[in-house]
Amino acid sequence: VPGHWEAGMKGSIVVMDNALALGTVEAPRDIAITMTDELRFDPGAIAIHQGETIRFLLENPTVAPHDFTLGDMDAQMHHHEEMSAGTTHDHADTGEGGLPGPVMLEPGETAEVIATFDEAGEILVGCHVPGHWEAGMRGALLVMPGGVAGAA
Repeated sequence: VPGHWEAGMKGSIVVMDNALALGTVEAPRDIAITMTDELRFDPGAIAIHQGETIRFLLENPTVAPHDFTLGDMDAQMHHHEEMSAGTTHDHADTGEGGLPGPVMLEPGETAEVIATFDEAGEILVGCHVPGHWEAGMRGALLVMPGGVAGAA
C-alpha cells in the first residue's frame, strides 16, 4: 500500500541453523545489533530459543542518541510515555518480566545487555528517543518454545 513500506511496515523471516549453539547463563550467545541512521535496528527480527541466554552487543554508530528497550507492548508504551515526558532511566533498571531495563546509547557508544528468555512468545525491541518509535525504530525477538535443557 503506498507509503506503508516507507513508514517501516516491513519484516524479516529468520532461518536458523539447527547446529546453532544455544546460549546459556555461563556462555551467552552473542547477537550484534546496530542502530542505524534510518532509525532501524539491524537486524530487526531475531529468533531465539526459550531458556536461552543472549548477550546483545549494541552499537550506535549514528549521530543521534538511541535507546534499546525490551518488553511487550505495555512495557514499550510505558517507557515511551516516560521518554516523552523527559523522564530519564538508569542502565541498571529492571524491566518487565525480569528483562533488563532500557539502555541509552549516545552517538558512538556501545553497550552489552544480557537477558535470559524463560517464556516463549514475541518480545518487542524499541527505541523511544522522541520520534524514533513513530519512525519505525522497533523490532522483535521470537522466542521459540523449547531448545535449552531446563527451560520451562
